Amino acid sequence: MRRYIILFAVLAGSIFCVLPTCGQFVTKRLALLSQATGIVINDTISKSGQHDFDSICLFRNHPIHIKTNQQGEISHLGYLLFDTDFRKNNPSVVYDFIERYFLELDLDGNDVKRQLRLKKDGVVCEGNPISMVSAKGKIESVKINKEVNHKYLIELQCGKNHLSMAFNADYQLILGADDIELEEILSKKIKRIAAKHNYTDNFKLIFDRYGYVKDTIAFSRQDVVALIEEDCEEHSLQSKTETEEVLFAINRELGFVHLASFKPNEARLIAYIPIHDASDDFINQMVPPIDNGKTKETIPDAPLVKPTSKKTHTDN
Repeated sequence: MRRYIILFAVLAGSIFCVLPTCGQFVTKRLALLSQATGIVINDTISKSGQHDFDSICLFRNHPIHIKTNQQGEISHLGYLLFDTDFRKNNPSVVYDFIERYFLELDLDGNDVKRQLRLKKDGVVCEGNPISMVSAKGKIESVKINKEVNHKYLIELQCGKNHLSMAFNADYQLILGADDIELEEILSKKIKRIAAKHNYTDNFKLIFDRYGYVKDTIAFSRQDVVALIEEDCEEHSLQSKTETEEVLFAINRELGFVHLASFKPNEARLIAYIPIHDASDDFINQMVPPIDNGKTKETIPDAPLVKPTSKKTHTDN
């Protein structure tokens, strides 16, 4: 018993929660974060049916936020910074990104390495990101200004610490994976869907991937459309010839387009076409905006946690 107590005390000095054997991770970056922090998710957690875990582990005395997908793979790992109810009421892709990115910055260990990472990623900060983590509790208020298709400007407040953060609506930065890896993830998803159906050879999907790689698999037109719509809320189907149609689908939050061309017996898919540095005129020709041309959107400044005895600070 004494040995177990000593072992627990040693582990708790750096990480409060180290669970047994880990499952799969959606991206390589998440796997590396798990290795760097020593946080591992066991199969029982992965198969529990729950997909959001916000306090099962601590790293450097701060709670860790973990998510799993329908396959039990780890889809998010970062510091717990945002209130659950606020996330639900004000959905945005930036929450997971900020939580994961601040954990990465903290793991860099010193300001020189952090500045190099910020410069490489094109992230501009006024204030210290680590102050958002070192302060007790969750971030108290947030303002998200979004130039649709292009960039984000985030303002965060935690206690006396304030941070302004600007970055491109770049899906590779926000999702933490490059084109090759994201296409590989999508390819696995396509094959997983195909394995659940008894498709005939009358219709095939050709997935054009980076480096002239092509995946050709029996599929259905309906499931090609459903696959694309899961990633992109806005779509535009346009006739190219009498026998060919092109579906443009856009994810404005993450800054990418999926494109699929349909012929009578096949569909050809090109995924993750970046748009954050393209002109609005060009983007809107592909997929007309559903907001009547509005290109700026703001999530109002609001408290993320209920005020206690102290009034929550909110900037205007």
